[in-house]
Amino acid sequence: MNLRYPILGAVASFVAISSVTGYAQDETIAGLRTRAEHGDADAQYRLGSMYDYGQGFLQDLQDDVEAVKWYRSAAKQNHVEAQLVLGYRYQRGEGVPRDYVLSYMWFELAVSRASEAMRGRAMRARNEVTEFLTFDEREDAKSRALKWDREHPLH
Repeated sequence: MNLRYPILGAVASFVAISSVTGYAQDETIAGLRTRAEHGDADAQYRLGSMYDYGQGFLQDLQDDVEAVKWYRSAAKQNHVEAQLVLGYRYQRGEGVPRDYVLSYMWFELAVSRASEAMRGRAMRARNEVTEFLTFDEREDAKSRALKWDREHPLH
């Protein structure tokens, strides 16, 4: 990989990974699905992303509802990226009914768990959805986030 052009290197790696075809690709997806079904949060998030963007053999099966299912599974295990994506999904009504209270709740959870590098993004997303909420709705979202926190403690 050419270190002077890291983006080109990343693109080359993506193209190499994406060019896997036939049985090998199906095997890779099958392995990912197996790990996801057995509770691997990263695999759940990746499988959700594949359904979300129609990647791999799923390119003809882009499915918002299936993507949300896997994102939710990962989010229940405190996967911050999945929580952030669910916030966006509820904000836009993609694969779920539009619900600004749930959007805020997921963003709030992501903010409380995010690394320093990701916290700013989660805070901006939470603040953006705030303009669509009344004070009482925002307090409801915070209450739901606290309840969710108690039911899904960090390990």
